[in-house]
Amino acid sequence: MKNTYDLILWIENNLNTGIKTAEISAKAGYSERHLYNRFKKQTGLSVAQYIRRRKLTLAAALLRTTSRTVTEISLMYGFESLQSFSRAFKKQFEEYPTPYRNAGFWDMGLCQPPITSLTYPVHPDMITISGDIPDNSPVLSNKVVLGTDFLLSKKGGQLQINKLLTDINLKIFNSISGMDNFIICGGMKPGVGYDADIYYSVTELSDTDKDGRQKALPPGHYAKVAFSGTYSEIIQFQAWANSHLPTKYKCRMLSGDYFTVFKRRKNHNVYDINYHIPCLPPAIPA
Repeated sequence: MKNTYDLILWIENNLNTGIKTAEISAKAGYSERHLYNRFKKQTGLSVAQYIRRRKLTLAAALLRTTSRTVTEISLMYGFESLQSFSRAFKKQFEEYPTPYRNAGFWDMGLCQPPITSLTYPVHPDMITISGDIPDNSPVLSNKVVLGTDFLLSKKGGQLQINKLLTDINLKIFNSISGMDNFIICGGMKPGVGYDADIYYSVTELSDTDKDGRQKALPPGHYAKVAFSGTYSEIIQFQAWANSHLPTKYKCRMLSGDYFTVFKRRKNHNVYDINYHIPCLPPAIPA
């Protein structure tokens, strides 16, 4: 392995395989002692701590967004028993898996995002939307069956959301690629008889309403962050923002809709966006 980031990418791609420290040290070309010292110096965690925290963080995401049973999730990430998974989960997230799943909000400061060289120089702002205007946009959905696929996968030298979820996002965009200014609102929620639903609505904006103020927006509290890029770059940015910003700013994430306001630039492949993550105040320090 060239550096710690390369090693972390390999770890992330093998979190469901029951990898051991000895295997990782062999992959890295270091003794276990040297790997421990090097990894902890650069990340603040031992390899074993990082793996455990990442497995539990991904398990927490599945609890929040899918209908997979606690037993299935514990087996996915290689825990020896449901009891050992539940104990480890409570130690990190301060409650057992089932109460965590049923909570109305979650302390994202307890999560462990992937340590990656990819970063964006952004700072979210906290906003509140009253939502006085009724929303008449139709809500569409796509069934998600993850199978043995997981929420993150490796492409090139970076992590991305898995191919199935990426393809669904691209399908949504292709359906409205003729619009210049619009809002996409939705999220991922547990399915009935299958893993999950990605649900969404699209609202086209007029040239005089490019920030969506004249259209219905889902009421609530949000962390808002700006970005510019192609749609594929926006998908990558949103995946990064979802896993890193709520943890960095210790957001209490809400169960609710995410939404993004899009404004197309003169270069038709590039959009300026404002992305909104539902969370409770005061999540972002002033």
